[in-house]
Amino acid sequence: MAFDRAEMEAAFQAYQDAANEAGRTGDWRPWVERFTPDVHYVEHLYGTFEGREAVLEWITTTMTAWPFTEMQLFPWDWYTIDAEQGWIIGQVENRFVDPGDGQVYEGANWTRLVYAGDGLFSSEEDVYNPAHFGPMLEGWLAAYAAHHPDAPTAPAPEPQPAAMTSDATYTFTSELFEWEGKAAWHFFSVAEDVTDEIDERHGANAAGFGSIKVEATVGSTSWTTSIFPDTKRGCFLLPVKKAVRTAEDLADGSRAEVTLRVLV
Repeated sequence: MAFDRAEMEAAFQAYQDAANEAGRTGDWRPWVERFTPDVHYVEHLYGTFEGREAVLEWITTTMTAWPFTEMQLFPWDWYTIDAEQGWIIGQVENRFVDPGDGQVYEGANWTRLVYAGDGLFSSEEDVYNPAHFGPMLEGWLAAYAAHHPDAPTAPAPEPQPAAMTSDATYTFTSELFEWEGKAAWHFFSVAEDVTDEIDERHGANAAGFGSIKVEATVGSTSWTTSIFPDTKRGCFLLPVKKAVRTAEDLADGSRAEVTLRVLV
């Protein structure tokens, strides 16, 4: 069934406006109501959701947890409309507010919307690699802490329990590599067997974009960070900040023994 392009444009604009308003206020129901009641929503990291209430529960839980409360803008880099099929396909950025350094911190995903008429969409599918968000998020958190010394972690909407250290440690050897991107981020790939065990034991407690908070140790240096799933490599990635690389004399291609403790 072919749709009127102008009608789809108007529905798409209302969808975008609702998303940006939800990012600002934290109330995601008006955005969810841009979909049909029986919406089919596919999120390649979090799973598939059927119906408005399931989508609302997921998006509210995800986006009202620090630091994703500060991811408030969702500009589209490009999109195309196929009025014959009722599809809108494009690339949307997930942008954090300025942490104080004037830089833009954002991560992109590809989205397909299926139009159902009457200004509503019956389906959305989001595709992205969570590991692409890791360097961006680490950078934003560091900038926020530097420019907000009195509140480096910011309050969550509700009190959060103190982190607890897992009773298990995971040790493996990995090679440091530099991420192919604008920023010179460096990572260790978490060994496949360690990735599988962490995912099995702690995946249910993962935070935004599948991140899991850990204490990492290389040599005599320990630091707290998060590991992120990389769908391309099929493993978690451990970001290694400059201070650690300097302290342990690590460079692109360096091999080191890494120990992780999961904080849940």
